[in-house]
Amino acid sequence: MAKISDHNSKLEEDIGKLEMSTKIDLSNRVLTDQDMNIVVQGTIILKQCPSLWLYDNFITSQGVRILADSLRNNNTLQELFLDGNQISDIGVDSLSLILNHSGLQSLSLSENGITDQGAEYLAEALKNNRTLRRLWLYHNQIGDHGMQSLTSALTHNNTTLEWLDLRCNKLVTNASVDTLILMIESNQSLKKFWMEYCSLSYECKAKLRQLAKSKANFELGA
Repeated sequence: MAKISDHNSKLEEDIGKLEMSTKIDLSNRVLTDQDMNIVVQGTIILKQCPSLWLYDNFITSQGVRILADSLRNNNTLQELFLDGNQISDIGVDSLSLILNHSGLQSLSLSENGITDQGAEYLAEALKNNRTLRRLWLYHNQIGDHGMQSLTSALTHNNTTLEWLDLRCNKLVTNASVDTLILMIESNQSLKKFWMEYCSLSYECKAKLRQLAKSKANFELGA
């Protein structure tokens, strides 16, 4: 118990030393779900930070639910980086439900065990979202169904997302190519789209690259 108390006191002390309204980086701090109330109170509520980095901790869907609840109707936090945690599809669902009721412009959920289900949650939120500009989802377990859900939202609904990173989702195959082509042809807001190290054939990658060349202000990694 003393060790937990010491850990909490140190976390509160470190956050207390930080300046108001600046980027706060709590990456690699061995943070767990039990720390999220302290993090929310200190960084989001008291410090009103615009950018919160929580890379490589041990946060699961339970901790993300606490974070998500604090972001509903919050316009201060603009960037949230959760790469290298364990939030899973359940955590993505919590974030997706508040995405259209927050001021988030950048959201990074790479290396979190997210599958097609999580991609579907995000795609549904993106249909009506007008604030998110950058979304990172590299190195998850998203496959063709998830990719097609995301590209469909970007083809038919979303008009504001500018960056999308889906690198190293090795379950994405040639089955997604037609929807990718349609998205690249139709979407007018996306400027950077990365999907290297997915399981597309050389021929399909070449077709996408050729299409990307014909589009102004658009960068494709494939």
